[in-house]
Amino acid sequence: MNLTKNQNFTVHIWKIRGYIKVDRYLRELIRKKLKDKCGSLRKAEIKYGFSDYHHRRLDRKFTKIDILFKLTNICKLSKYEVEKHILKWIPYSNSRQFEIKFPAKVIPLHFRIAASVIGDGTISRVEGHTFFVWSQKETKRMEELQRLLLKTNFKKRGDKITIPTIIMQLVSNALDMQIKDFSKENFLKKCILLPKEYRLQVLTAIIEDEGSFDKNRLLIRMSDKNIMDLVCDLIDSLNYDRTKLREYTEKSKYSDKNILMYRTEMNIRGLKKFNEDLEAMKQKYSYLAGLWRKSGKLKQLSIKYTLMDAYERHEKLIPQIMGFIQ
Repeated sequence: MNLTKNQNFTVHIWKIRGYIKVDRYLRELIRKKLKDKCGSLRKAEIKYGFSDYHHRRLDRKFTKIDILFKLTNICKLSKYEVEKHILKWIPYSNSRQFEIKFPAKVIPLHFRIAASVIGDGTISRVEGHTFFVWSQKETKRMEELQRLLLKTNFKKRGDKITIPTIIMQLVSNALDMQIKDFSKENFLKKCILLPKEYRLQVLTAIIEDEGSFDKNRLLIRMSDKNIMDLVCDLIDSLNYDRTKLREYTEKSKYSDKNILMYRTEMNIRGLKKFNEDLEAMKQKYSYLAGLWRKSGKLKQLSIKYTLMDAYERHEKLIPQIMGFIQ
């Protein structure tokens, strides 16, 4: 992956898996090109090894992406022009339909959804398909964010909400990663190389699930040391003050045993910068780019006076004083 700090991400339809439905114009154009090339549709089917099932109903049924591009390659049609005529996409047969324009622009809010797997999300793989689920008592904001990006509603089952496959496919491709290889660790490693707004949304998703505030700080804690090491790298990349990663034990919620945990803390100085960056993102994208349940506490702490401000002044004054002494 070769990323730059100012990179914009777009994903072309041929970069993802699934099935698509195209408009009538493209269907007619493909059939005309096949006739012109081979003399008749039947001759084209024999020559290239497909049936009328593959081209007759392109505008009425979903066709596998690679089959469509096999047809358009035979017709010597530009793949960039072809994707302009795509109407809908589905990840697999008989699944939810999405109306998405390609090439699809992947913005930081897509990463906000994808990053929810780091904290209270789970990844499961069944029969070659990968599924992502986020578990929270309050899913209203996540539902709003999905609706904002995909223009559709998602059903909630208890305290679980599905993270749409299309979001994860777009994000995985933006990171030059196959969705079958998606893991929390791989995802975080690649996110640290992203432009600032993307990194900020990834951190915000983690704080939403794994962060807790007290009167002077934000605490982030998890049991996976590798993940917490990467979270610390992510915080450092954004220049937010934090403490060193520490280990401690706490009683398990599910047994009497103690479990080993890892934590880092952002002080008020770091929280002020974090809040300023989030406010800028909320102005640019939506209030959904900010913290959701914990936004009030962040705002309260970010306006709190701290001696760290005095420390910054001393950093500037001490060299001047030392100059006089010398």
